[in-house]
Amino acid sequence: MNGFIRVRARTAFLHAGGRTIVGRIAEVLHRAGVVPYVVCPADLMADAAAAVADVSTTVTVVGEHSEALRWRLADAGNELVLLAEADAVYDERLLREAAGWKRPARLVESGRGMGLSVHLASERLNAGFDAPSETGEPVDVSALPTYSLALRRRQPLFRVSVKGADDLGHARDVLARSASKGHQEFAVHVLNRPAEVWLSRRIAESWITPNQLTGLCNLLAFIATFLFATGSLWTGVVLALAVGIVDGLDGRQARIQVRTSKLGELEHLLDKVYEISWTIALAWHFRDAPWSFWLAGIWFAAYMLDGASYTIFKARWKYMLDEASPFDRAVRFVASCRN
Repeated sequence: MNGFIRVRARTAFLHAGGRTIVGRIAEVLHRAGVVPYVVCPADLMADAAAAVADVSTTVTVVGEHSEALRWRLADAGNELVLLAEADAVYDERLLREAAGWKRPARLVESGRGMGLSVHLASERLNAGFDAPSETGEPVDVSALPTYSLALRRRQPLFRVSVKGADDLGHARDVLARSASKGHQEFAVHVLNRPAEVWLSRRIAESWITPNQLTGLCNLLAFIATFLFATGSLWTGVVLALAVGIVDGLDGRQARIQVRTSKLGELEHLLDKVYEISWTIALAWHFRDAPWSFWLAGIWFAAYMLDGASYTIFKARWKYMLDEASPFDRAVRFVASCRN
């Protein structure tokens, strides 16, 4: 499916969540399997091209009344095309929902359009690209599921209209709040999450990438390993607490900026490596005690069993063990944070 992102004003080039509004839409559509195009007035084409330069695919910019646009619609024929207005910051799930429609449809809220629709390309060619259309099945946003498997909680679907720079603060706050995961330990709610939210609001628009935060997290983690092994226990504990915050911050940054990657998936494996290294380092520090390596071995066996149960459950049921029941969520809440 081709997706045409309609840019009508320069507000589409404002930044929210580390990307321009139009660039964010293009990135999500690309990740959802849609080929993104940007449609805009001729005098905005150069700025539009710059605004989507960091998208992980080539995004073609075409003029709103150009032959290039007509040719692409004609070439699509009776195929479906997605239309998205670049005048708002969309919940990623709304864009993915529209990208999955197999019939003409339009997203509405209480009967009013939300700037996302799917049409036959031939209809748009014949009626005019910007012609108002009531065709297509209305899909009310209130009927869509709000539970997110990725976040392990319910997260209301959002579309934040951005008419000018004054609206950016609200859009950025919504993105920061929407990136928090649910079903976490008590310690995370009390310590990690407030620090993560405070920091993420200050770095989301910066040059700092999720992968850089992952690198920093692992650097701090292995410094903590060295501190534990050499007897600087309290300094190691403080650094381990900092690791917990940075560890949550890289995933939050990736979700806000739509920059999840293969390295981010590998990060969970790196977490296990440094967690195990901490226990080995502590056992080494207390090596003169006869029980130190025995306790480390028992911990390691329990750790591997716990990891295997999570892996098997997720492979079978496609969601985390913590989400299986209220009891499992309660266990996760009172369980010790790994740090």
